[in-house]
Amino acid sequence: MIVAHKKPGAWVAMITNVDYLAACLVMAYSLRSVKSKYPLVVMVCDIPGEAREILELSGVEIVDADKLVSADSDHVQDKRFLESWTKLRAFDMIDYERIVLLDADMLVKQNMDELMDLPLEDGWIACTHACACNPRNFPHYPADWIPENCAYTNKIHPPPITSDSPRAYNLLNGGLVVLKPSRGQFEELYTFLKESPLVASFMFPDQDLMAVVYKGRWKPLPYIYNALKTLVVVHPNLWVDDNVKCIHYILTDKPWLSRPKAGSPYYTVNGWWWEAYDGCIRELNSGDAEAHKGAVKYLQALVAKD
Repeated sequence: MIVAHKKPGAWVAMITNVDYLAACLVMAYSLRSVKSKYPLVVMVCDIPGEAREILELSGVEIVDADKLVSADSDHVQDKRFLESWTKLRAFDMIDYERIVLLDADMLVKQNMDELMDLPLEDGWIACTHACACNPRNFPHYPADWIPENCAYTNKIHPPPITSDSPRAYNLLNGGLVVLKPSRGQFEELYTFLKESPLVASFMFPDQDLMAVVYKGRWKPLPYIYNALKTLVVVHPNLWVDDNVKCIHYILTDKPWLSRPKAGSPYYTVNGWWWEAYDGCIRELNSGDAEAHKGAVKYLQALVAKD
């Protein structure tokens, strides 16, 4: 299928439940705040009608996405990632010249529209490296996930990937993926998902799959485009607040689940999310329609109280 008149680009996120609704709306607000000229398109699966209406009220474009599943889903160690395969449908959004796929737990701090014009060969993607330090010492993480093997430990960032590089240098973080959609790429990913015996071993499903399929075909980006919040603690010499363009609130302690706590190493970065949330609420409250008031009430029930 050839699309005659493609749209130039879009930010694409996905939500499959209301747990990430507030995060998605705050992301949308942050993109407007930095004056991005590209829309946020949200792939949705099985979300309540009221949540869908709130997304539409906020000016977010919605695309219904059928879930992608793997025959080996029962083997996924972290059940949080069971639905993450569906993110791969962004590769099939061939109405667009360029897609930047974002996890819903991200916040845009500075305009990064330049990613829509990033030179990218056909069949390639661009991402940041995965952090392989395992700062919380999770026992189920790979044994070679130690600071010495982490790409962010290298004095050169992003570091070159050579045949002598640690295995972890070939691992990407799927929180932000720059891609040129094509039916061929989607079919390659889908076939791998359905047929490869490696899928059962993946700890971070879509991320690990892309690392294998795109090995030697992904362009490393500076951390500022997918600033994993843990880098504040694990790689303080790398992290500079003013350089961050997009922060990624990885792991389960999401900022909307608790108010920033003084003394926490994440006090400042979690505060960024709440500042954007307050702006999002002010924006909704500025609307006169009863629907705006209902949206505010709905969102306030999804986040931590004062």
